[in-house]
Amino acid sequence: MTKEMIKKGIQEGTISFEDSYGGCIELCCRIGENAFYFASPDVCYLSKDQFLAKYSMSEIVDMLFAVLENEQSAERYGINVDEFSYYEFLINYIR
Repeated sequence: MTKEMIKKGIQEGTISFEDSYGGCIELCCRIGENAFYFASPDVCYLSKDQFLAKYSMSEIVDMLFAVLENEQSAERYGINVDEFSYYEFLINYIR
């Protein structure tokens, strides 16, 4: 996955940020019907609004890219191959 794909996903609403969703109880990233944690411990306690106000689009894209760059990076964040493929599909093909 590329940074441009992630940025476009955010801009188009395919990628969103939630205070809690789908079992997540703190700041998480939602893509489709699934969500995952992506933020470092000092960021995860921010609300969605605080997070979006504090970080630039470039910084947010970098945070997500660290997770979604490839299957191996996603796995380090607890995202399995099927989930990664689902996210990649939604970001690439659903508009």
